[in-house]
Amino acid sequence: MKLQAALPLLLSLLFIFSTAKAQVVFFQEDFNNGLPNDWTQETGDDRLIWQVRGDGEALFGQFWNNRQRLDSPSGGGAAVFDSDGYQFNPETLIPFPHRAGLVSPVIDISGCERVAIQFYQYYRNFESVTNVGVSFNGGLNWEDVPVNQGIPRAAETSNSNLVFLELTEFTAGQTEVQIRFLFEGSNFFWIVDDVQLLELPPEFGETFPALLGDSLTQWEIPFLVDSLGGAYPPNELAVQWSATATDAFKDSLRQKLQVVSYDTCTCSDLELFHFADTFEIDLTQNLLVNGDFANGAEGFRSELNNNCGNCNASSYCVGTQMTDICPLNATWASNNFSAFDDPGTNQFLIVDGSVTPGVNIWCQDVMLEANEDYLFAFRGRNLLASNPSPQLQLLANGLLRLPLP
Repeated sequence: MKLQAALPLLLSLLFIFSTAKAQVVFFQEDFNNGLPNDWTQETGDDRLIWQVRGDGEALFGQFWNNRQRLDSPSGGGAAVFDSDGYQFNPETLIPFPHRAGLVSPVIDISGCERVAIQFYQYYRNFESVTNVGVSFNGGLNWEDVPVNQGIPRAAETSNSNLVFLELTEFTAGQTEVQIRFLFEGSNFFWIVDDVQLLELPPEFGETFPALLGDSLTQWEIPFLVDSLGGAYPPNELAVQWSATATDAFKDSLRQKLQVVSYDTCTCSDLELFHFADTFEIDLTQNLLVNGDFANGAEGFRSELNNNCGNCNASSYCVGTQMTDICPLNATWASNNFSAFDDPGTNQFLIVDGSVTPGVNIWCQDVMLEANEDYLFAFRGRNLLASNPSPQLQLLANGLLRLPLP
């Protein structure tokens, strides 16, 4: 494996551990002894409460099934809001939607310049919103930070999901704070455990330590930064192959993921995939002759017939309307080709497909330089929604490079 590729990953792991050592935990609750007396419930219905359960499960509703408990480091008890259980318990008859907040005691944060909260959670969404709130006046007012925004309906986190939120923008200049876990909505559950408030080091930011980012920049090694300040290389993916993975399967996956290069370690079952950087396409640098078909049917070859306006199968036409190839076909109602700006003005290639497989519909010779990367791209659309999608293949020098959708 190349040293340059392995170095950022190694540094990232080392400095993530260093960051964890530099953080100071000044408040924590593991709920192993039940719900502490200084934690309170914020609810409009006394029957609707968070519960601390030793099993760490939300199993009183009909949809828990065979799920595993929240997997948090402390184990033991966990704070559970079982919305599903409240809905299907006929003794509660709790109206929907639910709103229930679990509120911490007042916590001293005097002298803390940078504050963060982290906790373990297991959340399943149906129609709910979850927030972590902070209050500095005894719960009269709250600033809420959304969590689990990316969890769609009927989806869930893992049962050992660690949440880390920096709260400095809210806590700056404050001397005490309360934390609230607020569930609003209907059904399924939110389970929380091992709540910690952390004092972050002043240099916590782009990278920790700060000189790591300076060094990587000086070495011209690109990097991104995670939420803990750890640097990691972009556009890379570590892959461990199973023992049954064949060379053909590995190659097909590399092509499907558009891997531009990869490194293999001596054990051969670990690889580091490298992906292309994001870039803008400059159409003025197009190596294709008449790639936008502005000059009509010039600069390319085809085994189909150049035939516009006659509705002949196995033909092509360069025009500004999809019906240019067959204006008499009333079923081609969607005329303007919306894949382009200014539909009805720009010319494009229109193909009335071939029933014979393997026909070359567009060919062009392009001069390339060795050891350079090139991108082939085009826009396309099926003319008739009722017809099956065309089966296209890209060939370079006669070799299949990529099946196209």
